[in-house]
Formats: sequence, structure tokens, C-alpha cells
Amino acid sequence: IMSIVSRLKNYFWESEHIKNRLFERDYISSKGMFIIRLIGFIIVFQMTIHMLIESYAYFYLYLTQWSALFVFVFYTLLMIEYLWNKGNTVQGGLWRVIHFFFELSFTFGLIVSIIFWLILVPILLTMDDVEGYLKRKIYWDDYLINTEIHGVNYIFLFIEFYFNRIEFPYSHLLLFLPFSIGYMILLVAYTLIAQREIYPQINFKNWVSYVFFFSAIVCGVCSFSLGVCISRRKKHRYSDKENTSSASTPLMLEQTYQLIWVTVCALHSN
Repeated sequence: IMSIVSRLKNYFWESEHIKNRLFERDYISSKGMFIIRLIGFIIVFQMTIHMLIESYAYFYLYLTQWSALFVFVFYTLLMIEYLWNKGNTVQGGLWRVIHFFFELSFTFGLIVSIIFWLILVPILLTMDDVEGYLKRKIYWDDYLINTEIHGVNYIFLFIEFYFNRIEFPYSHLLLFLPFSIGYMILLVAYTLIAQREIYPQINFKNWVSYVFFFSAIVCGVCSFSLGVCISRRKKHRYSDKENTSSASTPLMLEQTYQLIWVTVCALHSN
């Protein structure tokens, strides 16, 4: 077992040269980063509690709830690390767990936002039967929590991604796919066995269902790929900054030594 763990660790982290960059940031101070993360944690915490109270009986059926839970776990573990390590470099292997949950949160969050606002909401608005009316009424009656879990928490996640230096390697797509495929299997099994639609018109007896199924998988891969592209672009930016800084340090030292030497020679000649 230890050999398998060691190989997985090498494949997903060491071979990709993935470093712990949880507390590294750009364009913002460490205190500013902490304040943004704290506000995000508070909002996600109250949203998750509200969501669990409202939908505890069918929590596991909706991708939105799973996605929101990933965001909650990410922020919670991050706050624990702030309390435990005071914002210093995280020791041990927990940083990898936090790193992975950030990748999950970003990927599923983007999927949920796209599918909900661009696919499901238009379907709801076009349903003119009694079921459609009831579904729309349920949505608008709980507009605040729906807006939070389908948008607000991900806005904080995107702000987090803008400032942090967490990397997205393509190899971690293999960690994302089991969650994605596992949820789709759960959705298909529950819908066919219980004969109940979790999402409007998604009953796996019509072509819309299968378009939705494959679109969700493709959307997930594209979402993760977007995270990779953003991460690589950011990495080039801060790598250039680090290289410039490291290159300028010897030059500054040499200039300082020259200035000291000139000053000493001038004083000696006097």
C-alpha cells in the first residue's frame, strides 16, 4: 500500500514539480488575502448550513450541493491552516488535500454555473405546464439561496484564483474524472430506478438527457482545462518576476560593493 501511495504521490505531485503555494499571492498583501479568504469562508459557511438544513434528505442528488460542499471543505481546511500555521508554509501533506479541493471547487463550480444559468434556467422558463410553474415558483421563492449556491460562492472562488498561485497540472484531471463520472452514474441510476427527474427533462428516455450527459463531461474537461491555462499564464508571470528578482540581487550586491570600495579609496586618499 505504501508503495502505491508513494507512486501516486510521485505521479501527481513530484513528477509535475508542484510546490506548496497556498500562501503565495500576487497584487495583494498577506493580510488582504486573509481578509478575502475569511469573508469567503463566512459566506460559504452560512450558505452550506442553510443548504444542508433545506435539502438534507436529497443533498447527495444534486451536483450543485456537491460543488458547494467542495468549496466549503476548501475554505474550512484553509482557515484551519491559517490558525495552525499562522499563514506560513504548510508542513506535511495536508496542503495537497487543500490544493486538490481547490481544483475540484473551481472545476465543478464553473460546470454548475454554466449548466444552471445557460441550460437549466432557460429550460425552466420554457416549461409552460403545471410542473414547470411549480419548479419556477420553488426557485423564485428561494431566490437568495439559489443565487448564492449557483453564483456568489464561485465569485469568491474566482477572486481567490486571481490572487493565489495554486497550480493546475493536467495530470490532476485523472483525480477529477472519477468524481465526475461517479456523479453521472448516481444520477442515471436514481433517475431510472426512482422514476423521478432530478433536473427538468433529464429522464434518460429522451435525446435531451444524453446531450446533457455528454455535455456535462465535456464541460468538466473544458472547465479543468481553463484552470490549467489560467494557472500556466500566471506561472509565467510570477516565474519571470522571481527570475528578475533573483537576477537583480547579485547585481545590486556588486554595485553596493563597488560603492563601498570607491568610498573607502576616496577616504584613504584624503
